[in-house]
Amino acid sequence: MRAVGRVPAARIADYGHPYGFVPLRGRIAEQLDRHGLPVDAASNVLLTAGATQGLDLIVRTLLRPGDAVVVEEPSYCNLLQILRLAGLQAYGVPPRSRASIRTSSSGS
Repeated sequence: MRAVGRVPAARIADYGHPYGFVPLRGRIAEQLDRHGLPVDAASNVLLTAGATQGLDLIVRTLLRPGDAVVVEEPSYCNLLQILRLAGLQAYGVPPRSRASIRTSSSGS
C-alpha cells in the first residue's frame, strides 16, 4: 500500500498508450528490423490482448463481406467464427507435410 501511495494519482488510473506498452512496441520493431522487416514502432506496431483480437482486427481492416479466405484444416476455431461473423467465405485446405514443401535452398 505504501508503494502505491507514492505513485502519482494520474498514473494509477492511466491506461497507457492505446497501441500498447511503448517500450515493448519498440523492442518488437527492433526484432523485426533484425529480420529485414524495418517498421516504425510508433505507427506500425500494435499490441493486442491476444490472437483472437489480432485476427479480428486484421479481418475487419483488410477484408470485406463476401471475400474468400483459404484456411488450413484443421484451423483455429476462433478464426472460423471471426470469418463467419464478417460474412466471409472460408475454404479449408489440408496441410502439407514439411517434407513436400520445396524451398529455394532445397534445390530444384
